[in-house]
Amino acid sequence: MDIYLAGTNHFDPSVRKELIGWLKQLAKEHGSEPCFVAVELGKQIYTEIAAAREPWKELARKEWPGISDDTLITLADTMGYEGDAHRAIWRDIDPVWLDDSRKLTPEDHEKLKKYADGRQGVYRAHMRGADPVGDPHTALNGLSESLHRNAGNWDDDPRDEAWARELSGRIGKEGCDWAVVIAGDEHLAEHGGNLRDRLGKGKSCKDLPPAGYLTRRIIHL
Repeated sequence: MDIYLAGTNHFDPSVRKELIGWLKQLAKEHGSEPCFVAVELGKQIYTEIAAAREPWKELARKEWPGISDDTLITLADTMGYEGDAHRAIWRDIDPVWLDDSRKLTPEDHEKLKKYADGRQGVYRAHMRGADPVGDPHTALNGLSESLHRNAGNWDDDPRDEAWARELSGRIGKEGCDWAVVIAGDEHLAEHGGNLRDRLGKGKSCKDLPPAGYLTRRIIHL
């Protein structure tokens, strides 16, 4: 069995595009659907983030009058994309929501209520004054570069242990030839104790050539 690990940045529209491209490539290579697609989100969290896409568009139109629909859609669809990017290829596959057991704090709920405002703040800060109306190409490229230049490193996170337990119960089942795991890059990088480390112990784990800012790895069981 092969487990393909897609390491993402939650805010970068270029990574969403690269992820969909890689999933299309895997679908063609295997000629079949994966036995599961696991994602670093809970269903409730994803639903609330995806629901913030339209309110975010209204904020963006006010701050950037004249912004094109293409740029709006590109940025809006990046919100929570780990939960639905795979549906561009496998429309009917419901993901394994790795964070479904996560207990949300009052602070988490407050952030979700203001998610559109928070996302606009991230986009604004990382575009660093570039104009998404007059020069969207430069603005989006600058956004991606800044996000990855300032990406944080992995810190010990108990969620990785819970995710590994969830996935271990699905791996190796009869008839399961391949699967996909989509999570923030820090969870799939080479760090002791994270998801990649817990899934890959004693197994072959290979880094594949990156696709832009998307990191790609494969664990062979």
